[in-house]
Amino acid sequence: MTKAKDDDDLKIDDYVILKNDTDNNTVTDNDVPKESDKVDEEQPINLSKIKENWAIYLSIPGTPVPSWPEDVIMFTPVKHHQMVLPDYANCLTVKTYLKMCNLKFQVEERENAEFMSPTLNVPFIKVDNVIVSELDGIINFLNNRNIKLTDRLDKEQKINLKAYMSLIPNVIHLCELFVSWVDKETYEVITRPKYSSVFPWPLNKLQTSAKRNQVLKKLETHYWSQKSLSDVLLEFENCCQAINDRLEGKTQFFVGQDTELDASIFGHMYAILSTALPGNHLENIVKKFPDLLIFVEKMKERFIE
Repeated sequence: MTKAKDDDDLKIDDYVILKNDTDNNTVTDNDVPKESDKVDEEQPINLSKIKENWAIYLSIPGTPVPSWPEDVIMFTPVKHHQMVLPDYANCLTVKTYLKMCNLKFQVEERENAEFMSPTLNVPFIKVDNVIVSELDGIINFLNNRNIKLTDRLDKEQKINLKAYMSLIPNVIHLCELFVSWVDKETYEVITRPKYSSVFPWPLNKLQTSAKRNQVLKKLETHYWSQKSLSDVLLEFENCCQAINDRLEGKTQFFVGQDTELDASIFGHMYAILSTALPGNHLENIVKKFPDLLIFVEKMKERFIE
């Protein structure tokens, strides 16, 4: 008679195998239990142990916070010769957010970081055996481990947070994509040479063209494909005005509390201010708003090494 595994010997891989077998509706001769396969009924499988492991690895809400590993890695493209403005802004946002949460991590630059990411977007982090990409995914991943920055906000503040956060993907990021990939001068002088620099010929041309088409389709889904550069810059200026008005001279959007909104606005605005582009269209607009500039400068003092 085969004895069941001790509780301490039960690993997550054992449950994965059991789960996969259970999900398979096909029954074969091998599935019929044999006398030698029976387990000792006095030693049942420890389901609490299984749930504990799955809670850690699959982010089940409400589980105790596991210790944060020392070897967490954030993967990004190579900053100086490969990373273009939208990616730089996203990477800086996530880096700032992790610092706000007082979480230790190392940044590792990879030329193929985009293709290592499960969503083909950067950055992504590796925590133990888990890979999570992009700001929203990382925030959810941390929230499910009770690592949160917004617990102290009241209901109205959380509504405001969500409203202003929507400006990031729906306006600011689209402006960065448009200027980087659609504006002809910026694309030819900055974006195409940088993005293609890590690929050998002829992949450098093919992959860069494919990426540009991907960006154009994204802009089309947001009804931005027919906009002119002037239209885009007007959208961006209106967005900056709304953010500037919300700050009202403060160095945080919610006094005494860092949030993902602070990390996001800083990440995108600092990337715009520190990235030289032909015409510097976006940078010149940001410089029109003094409260926004003060906010960026104070955040830089806190989070830029």
